[in-house]
Amino acid sequence: MCKTKCLIVNIIALIYITILINDKVYANTNVAKKSPVLTSNLETNPSVVAKTITEHLIELFKKNITSYKKNETIMYDQVKDILNNIIAFDEISVSIMGKHANKATKKQLEKFSKLLKDNLIEFYSKVFIQFEADKFIITHVSTVSQREIDEYKQGKRRLISVKLKIAKNNENYAIKYSLIQLDNQWKLKNITFNQTNVGVQLRNRFSEIYDKEKDIDKSIDAWVDGTKS
Repeated sequence: MCKTKCLIVNIIALIYITILINDKVYANTNVAKKSPVLTSNLETNPSVVAKTITEHLIELFKKNITSYKKNETIMYDQVKDILNNIIAFDEISVSIMGKHANKATKKQLEKFSKLLKDNLIEFYSKVFIQFEADKFIITHVSTVSQREIDEYKQGKRRLISVKLKIAKNNENYAIKYSLIQLDNQWKLKNITFNQTNVGVQLRNRFSEIYDKEKDIDKSIDAWVDGTKS
């Protein structure tokens, strides 16, 4: 059970860092201090997006894992640079709150979104080191059809899904990214790993906390504290 749980956390960490749009263009700014700034291109097929950026991040960790192990702050800062741009934190925050989001004020939603970002980025950065995510390789990426993209643009689909298979030490894992278009980019909204829907798991967790706390602010603080344990 622990092994399965740890593997899931590891995959979440990997995926949260790997979805930003551009299959070819990387704009490096202040390379010595920051991770690459990845630019967007909505015309790029989401399948290409997932594959290219995942490969890029895995390679980045292969080159820097030794220095990251010596100084986790360096990796934390680089991960933060990337995650700030590629995750739909506000949308994920509302999704995690679920039905309780209707009870939250705008200020509370913003608070949860910020805390979610700050705490999870640091937590997942540490998980990257612990589970040697640099050893992952991509073995398969599904193709997103133009019909699916057109249906998304027409409002017939809420999300675009990209399925991948990755391997580590001869163990294979199935991943499904759920992406949305936001701020002229494809951004990550949810992840399913080996049929475990991460978004649903987190929403159930927040609901359990709220049932105990009966207060949005206390629930937010308790949920974030749980990411540090």
